[in-house]
Amino acid sequence: MTVEVGGVRQSAGPPLRQAVLAYLSSLAGSVVSKEQLMDAVWGEHLPGNASGNIHTYIAALRKQLDPGHQQRATDGVLASVTGGYCLRLPPAHLDSTRFLDLCARARTDRGRAPDAAARDLRRALDMWRGTSLQGVPGPFAQAERERLTGLRLSTVEDYARLMTELGHYDIVVQELSPVVRDHPLRESAHALMMTALERSGHRDEALRLYDRIDHRLREELAVPPRAALRELYRRLREGGVVQGAAPAAQGAAPGAPRIPSRTPAEPAAPPVPPSG
Repeated sequence: MTVEVGGVRQSAGPPLRQAVLAYLSSLAGSVVSKEQLMDAVWGEHLPGNASGNIHTYIAALRKQLDPGHQQRATDGVLASVTGGYCLRLPPAHLDSTRFLDLCARARTDRGRAPDAAARDLRRALDMWRGTSLQGVPGPFAQAERERLTGLRLSTVEDYARLMTELGHYDIVVQELSPVVRDHPLRESAHALMMTALERSGHRDEALRLYDRIDHRLREELAVPPRAALRELYRRLREGGVVQGAAPAAQGAAPGAPRIPSRTPAEPAAPPVPPSG
């Protein structure tokens, strides 16, 4: 997790300090109590000096984010206010907000300007660097990591679906290859990749991809692929050309690990303007 201060990107500090900043960033502009922070960082496993530790992390973050202000300042970027603390950052200073804004604009533009929508989704995905909140401890960070990972996967699939409709099948295969490798039970990604493989003249490879997910689902979850994926496989096997729009998004197979809905790899890494 990183922050940007005065145009310089730097680490947000040790893992527990990052956990504090991650939670504050998720509620930027709102008052966050010390108790909320302790719960986000440690959950039910509070250390004996949790309250003092939070004070230490806040002081270190304030010094890093807003070096021109005094500790316990009420008007700085990280302010001490009645009831707790407030991270005062405009939404546009958070990578996560910029990512979501690009995705929203892409959805709006998709029907009338698909090329512009594809560019926005590409820009959004290019903001990601590694695993979201990697190494940041605590129950909040864990839940947020899962949510953001799912959001990134959904965005990759949205981009792949759009690029399929625009005829860029090689890009789709390149984009989805790591997804189907790392998420071998994700049927929506497999359907999109099978479609792109078939349309680019690699039907046999598309059939093999189906065989792999079929085997994994039956072996690990004791369920077959969903009806839509089975139908796509049937058409491919019978030699029918897959026509029309790219496969729509689908839920995970019954019993599959739930993949919640990652923004940029350091989603709670706020670029902070210099003081003064």
